Amino acid sequence: MGRLAQGHSRRAGGFTLIELCLVIALIGTIMAIALPRFLPAISYSMLEGTALHLGHYGRAAMAQAVLSRELLTVRIDLDKQEYKAVHRVEEFVEDTDADKKQAGKLFEDTKTETTAGAEDLAMKAEEMQATFDNFARLALQSRAKNVQQDDGILRDIGPLFEKEFKLDPKEEEKQYQDVTTPLLMATVIPDGARIESVRYGGKDYVKGVVKIEITPLGLGESVLFHLLGENGAYYTVLWDAITGEAIVAEGKQSLL
Repeated sequence: MGRLAQGHSRRAGGFTLIELCLVIALIGTIMAIALPRFLPAISYSMLEGTALHLGHYGRAAMAQAVLSRELLTVRIDLDKQEYKAVHRVEEFVEDTDADKKQAGKLFEDTKTETTAGAEDLAMKAEEMQATFDNFARLALQSRAKNVQQDDGILRDIGPLFEKEFKLDPKEEEKQYQDVTTPLLMATVIPDGARIESVRYGGKDYVKGVVKIEITPLGLGESVLFHLLGENGAYYTVLWDAITGEAIVAEGKQSLL
């Protein structure tokens, strides 16, 4: 009698193979019905997350350029669908020895009888002016690279030199290093989203590598990204050169 009760208790607390098969079949049926409905939402979330990350990346790059006081370049590889920030080794030089000697000579020639505190203040003002001039020079160089010369008198004149001077790509690559700041690590676009196009410097890029320069004064030109998801949805990301902010909007828009 005791053995019968014990066997009955085990049977009541377990499942038969038929019951397990029925549960598995039921779960499979539910997944087959529900999964197609959830796939667009999953793809949409991936696209939105990619757009938000790209927006945050732009803000971080602009902030890093200001804090480090150097020229940064964000490279967008449309073929590999990845992007990263690099900086040129020893790109920013505050003053050469000759500049310091000349500045010191000018200061000695023009200074008057002032207190030591006033002299230090004047020297700091000169250093700040030199630093700002350097920043402005980098910004002008960045903007000049993006000026289109398709029309007008420059097209008729032609190039000033017969051969365009270009550095060896390998030698030029050695002058740059990846930015190691955690917020600016190299990023690969995840499956389910892709950067379809980049508008920068008045041009639209759909392939190749787009090099976006960010000076300590900010972006020289705004940058517009169009991101495409697997389900045909779009997101638009704008790195605004005026405000230094990044705008993320749903749909394929022209925010420039």
